[in-house]
Parts: sequence; C-alpha cells; structure tokens
Amino acid sequence: MRPLRPWLCALLGLVAIGVVGAGWLADVPDITAAEAVEVAESAFGGAGVAATVDPEPSADMYLYRTKPPVEVWIVRATVRSTPIEVFLARSGAQPVSIDDRTADGGDYVLSELEYAAVARGVEDPALARLVRRNITLTLAAVLVVATALALAALMTAHRTQEHR
Repeated sequence: MRPLRPWLCALLGLVAIGVVGAGWLADVPDITAAEAVEVAESAFGGAGVAATVDPEPSADMYLYRTKPPVEVWIVRATVRSTPIEVFLARSGAQPVSIDDRTADGGDYVLSELEYAAVARGVEDPALARLVRRNITLTLAAVLVVATALALAALMTAHRTQEHR
C-alpha cells in the first residue's frame, strides 16, 4: 500500500476549511409558514401574553413609505378576545409590524411593555438551524485538519527514519 503524500493531507485540510467557510457564508433561508406560527407563539409566550395563534399565516408584502417592500408572513392571533396581526419578515423572521389596534381603531390591545416584549421575543429559527449546522461543520473540519496534520507528521517521521 502506497503511503499518503503530504500534499494530499494539506489538500484535505484546505477542502475542510473551504467547506466550513462556505457554510458560514451561506445565505439564511426564509422562514416557512409553520415556522412563522411557531415564532409568533414563542414570542407571545415569552412576553407572558396569552394568545391564540391562527395556524394558517398568509404571505404578503409589507409596504413602507420610505423603504423597499418586504415579503412577510401575516400571523393572526387573538389576544384578550381581540384579533391582532403580527407581520414577520420572511427573511430573518424580524417583526416588521404588530397591528394590535382595536376594531374601532381607538385603542391598542397590547400595552407598550407587552408590545416591546413580543417584538423582542422573535427569534429566527432558520438562522438558529444554520448556526447549529455550521458549528457541526466547524467541529468536523477541526477533526479533519487535526487528522491531516497528524498523518503528515507521521509520514514525515516515517520518511526520516527510512532515510537513516
């Protein structure tokens, strides 16, 4: 059996590093409709607001006055017997708006503290999934690079002993 060449070990290490780099630079995928519902439920729960979340969000565009439009999931919920809508950006799962006005438009369902807590409680599940994957890739690459370095060191030591 022919021994591995040192350049092959180096190539193996470079490929591992390249894969990890590509993983960390990859775009975060958009959240799905089901994830939008989970995000909203989690945000309400984390804020201590009892809400019944509709399991069927709708896809739409949120139109700003001064910014480009954003693709959103509109998640409907009922808080204190009043329907509200949470607009979550499909990319990044950030809350774009929470429409919690009462039917007559004269008051709000959520207090300022509740509103802020719900908005802060939104976390992007797609980003969390990507980070977990990339941490796993990084650990695997560390093992591959360490193995490649160990093999290169062993081959160098073996060749040095053969030439004596």
